[in-house]
Amino acid sequence: MRGAINAGVDIARGEFLMRTDEHCLFDQGFDKKMTDVCQPNWIMTATRYFLDPVKWEVMTEHQPVKHEKLVIQGGKKFSGVRWPERDDANKDTPISPTMAMQGSCWVMPHQWWKDVIGELQTEGYGPLYQDSHEMVFKTWKAGGSLMLNQSTWFAHKHRSFSRTHNDGTTENPANKEAGWKYALDLWRDYYEKEIRPQWQI
Repeated sequence: MRGAINAGVDIARGEFLMRTDEHCLFDQGFDKKMTDVCQPNWIMTATRYFLDPVKWEVMTEHQPVKHEKLVIQGGKKFSGVRWPERDDANKDTPISPTMAMQGSCWVMPHQWWKDVIGELQTEGYGPLYQDSHEMVFKTWKAGGSLMLNQSTWFAHKHRSFSRTHNDGTTENPANKEAGWKYALDLWRDYYEKEIRPQWQI
């Protein structure tokens, strides 16, 4: 996945980049609603609903995901978790900072990728996972922000439906935890000493 994203960016020519999973549904005008407000040093995601990929419909029985807090889940990996307190505090704010996102859909200026992200690293991380956290850490380090656009939405395939991709890393194909550990080893100090205090968590 990481290599595929890098390859796509290499041939992209637009002012903005958008990365999405193939099993996503979008609000009408999603692209314009995102790019019209996206600033030069932002990565932007949107309200995330859950998709029934058989009916190709939003699963209205599930509450959408909005703001996410970045945590170390189970002492093993960086992960985003729902942040209801921040949802409440920003319910009337169309665009607001957030700490984490699912990597299934984001938009950013192409120049920001060139100047700051560079590429998604495969050494250590492996071919999958932790990509959104890598981009967010690099963005924060460069003075940028991860923003949630609540004025639009996308819907991503719900976990109850079968997955279509594999797990693991090049270094240890049977164990995706190798990539999780690499990300923790690389970024944990920065997260604990600089990011958590800034967000007061």
